[in-house]
Amino acid sequence: MDLSVRNVRRCHSESTPLPENCFASTGNSSRYRNAELDSYINAYSTTIPFDGRMVALGNMVHLMTDQLSVMGLLNTTRPTVLSKRLQNVTGLSSRSTEVWNVESWDVSS
Repeated sequence: MDLSVRNVRRCHSESTPLPENCFASTGNSSRYRNAELDSYINAYSTTIPFDGRMVALGNMVHLMTDQLSVMGLLNTTRPTVLSKRLQNVTGLSSRSTEVWNVESWDVSS
């Protein structure tokens, strides 16, 4: 997960496309706006010590999960067809493709 300040600020109210800004702002496509969340984002963006940033991040996560401001509705699936003869084939991860460990695959007879 990308926790860069730039990515976190996408949830800020100022990133909400609205008629007042001619829909020129981008990032907060859900248009969820909350002053308390904005204060946590500002604290995360301006705090240098790691512990302080994690407190601000924890506050953001708590608010977003408590008020369910974002709820994923779909899970992305990638069906893959494999032969029964292939062995040592493992699943796909978020940072790799299906063939990430192709060198360890084996073919049985």
